[in-house]
Amino acid sequence: MSNALTATAEPLDLAARCRAILDGRVAPPPIAGLIGFRVLSCEPGRAVFELNTDLERHANPMGTVHGGILCDLADAAMGFAYLQVLAVWSGLGIAASTSAVATERAAVAALGLWSIHAEMAAPS
Repeated sequence: MSNALTATAEPLDLAARCRAILDGRVAPPPIAGLIGFRVLSCEPGRAVFELNTDLERHANPMGTVHGGILCDLADAAMGFAYLQVLAVWSGLGIAASTSAVATERAAVAALGLWSIHAEMAAPS
């Protein structure tokens, strides 16, 4: 099975793809449509994504934002920020999936507008 991101043998230039999404020249990734998030800005090492949550699509049984939705939003922003700065390898230009989830303090995630600002830290 293939999709528009991997249907070609050409390396994927994620920075160029992000600019094309922002300019409206290409559609955002399918997950953006499924969940409903938008790319607001991106550059190597940084990305800002936004999601306007609603009760019908994003709520858990308690009526607040499902934590998995926020994890998906964060994962997408981290991926765009991180993968734009990595060297291309594996013939697809995709080096890794991103995901690290840690709960330090459980809190109620209210419905409404959420913005995720992802930024790579300098290596130590």
